Amino acid sequence: MKTTSARQLLLEAGKQLIWEKGYTATGIQDVLQAAGVPKGSFYHYFESKDAFVLAVLESYIQEYDTHVGHYLEDESLTPLTRLHQFVEAASRWFASLPSYRGCIIGNLSQELAAYNERFRLRLAEALEQLHGHIRHCLQQAQENDELSRDLQVDQVAHFCLNGLQGALLRMKVHQDPAPIHAFQTLLFERVLTP
Repeated sequence: MKTTSARQLLLEAGKQLIWEKGYTATGIQDVLQAAGVPKGSFYHYFESKDAFVLAVLESYIQEYDTHVGHYLEDESLTPLTRLHQFVEAASRWFASLPSYRGCIIGNLSQELAAYNERFRLRLAEALEQLHGHIRHCLQQAQENDELSRDLQVDQVAHFCLNGLQGALLRMKVHQDPAPIHAFQTLLFERVLTP
């Protein structure tokens, strides 16, 4: 087994388990068994469970950008089209996952942010980065007269991010994609109008 593939196997197995069960319910032994690698491999790559979960979070963020986040930066599209594509891609991707798992960032924020400062800071950074991309699209949409100049873009960007995270949470609770579809409809038919 190549050393890089062992690390990747651990990260992928951990990502799936943490996404499904959360930080607390996912043990290192569970990850090792799911990845099919010996225990020594884990501690060769990761000094602790926290270091491992932070690496899993980074892997998730990259996967999220591949499936969803990149739409916000696609300058070949108009700003509102980018935002619409982003929300549409999020809706498709999260609805396609087993058991409507929600977003790892949202899940870990609920589970860890109140008592683990290291995780809280990284999760806040990830959310703030996404907020910044959304805000940038909204600012450009105003400049292109796609949106009213009366809109407070920072507040609306927070609304977009909060609404998306809330819809993903409710999808998970109800095991139904209806909340994200309702959010998407309200956002583009009532909030983001010229």
